Amino acid sequence: MTKLLEIDLRRSVPGPEARPHQADLNRLFDDPAYGLCRGQSQESLWGRVRVTLVDDRESPPGLTDFMMTVPFYVVSRRFVELLVSHNCDCEYLPLEATYKRKVLLGEFFALNVLNIEKSAADLDHSIFDRRLLEFGLMRDVEKLVLKDDPMGRAPIAYFEEVGRIAVNEALAEDLALLTGVRLVEPKAFTS
Repeated sequence: MTKLLEIDLRRSVPGPEARPHQADLNRLFDDPAYGLCRGQSQESLWGRVRVTLVDDRESPPGLTDFMMTVPFYVVSRRFVELLVSHNCDCEYLPLEATYKRKVLLGEFFALNVLNIEKSAADLDHSIFDRRLLEFGLMRDVEKLVLKDDPMGRAPIAYFEEVGRIAVNEALAEDLALLTGVRLVEPKAFTS
């Protein structure tokens, strides 16, 4: 069964904020070829990217294995090791992460999912705002119904329509053991 990957926002789970260095983002955005989770390698454009990890005041302090920042997902080395063990078609771009003034080289990465699914949703049975559908986007989703076997044999894919990473059941079981990861059944997904 396909599951969608979300950030675990429960109050009992740390909720660090990942803040990328603006100069690094400006450099990336200046290149029209840049874009993660679009099916293209970004390794040649990436270079040095700095991210500051800051504890959220309303959550317990600490780091998680899965975070999101504009404009990319941040994953821990443990997360990467799981994806590698499942032969996921992804790219793991190095981050120079700083947490409490300590630089954590090789501990966090930007996740670039290379397997992109542009039409995983069953549009006839899903309920959503159809105004952006001409651009391939589903917004204000009330009910998401996926086509049969939307990922094929792939353990991970980026569902472009809803802007979420999807994983198969085997990978979902392993990812559920990590901190900060929430797995959502497609029928429970709303946006």
